[in-house]
Amino acid sequence: MIEVYIYPVTGKPYMKQIPDSLEGLQQVVGGYIEVARHPATEVVSFAFNNTKPPQVLLLVNENGLLEKLPPNENIEGIVGQCFFIRAIDFK
Repeated sequence: MIEVYIYPVTGKPYMKQIPDSLEGLQQVVGGYIEVARHPATEVVSFAFNNTKPPQVLLLVNENGLLEKLPPNENIEGIVGQCFFIRAIDFK
């Protein structure tokens, strides 16, 4: 299990433990995963309760735009549910 910080399309972000597998990551976004570049990755480190800011990645649904997923109300420029994961946890 790994701990991720989920940003739902609507509602408040939350921490959740998910299976440490490709399928576990894909289940959160509802499809293939893609690492997205976004300024929010620089400010989300506090969510992991770490004194040293961990390197984090933002994962999204790779086909989110093609599938016309709704805009994420928490993170501008992102569609669908997304999540942050520590880069060290990402295999």
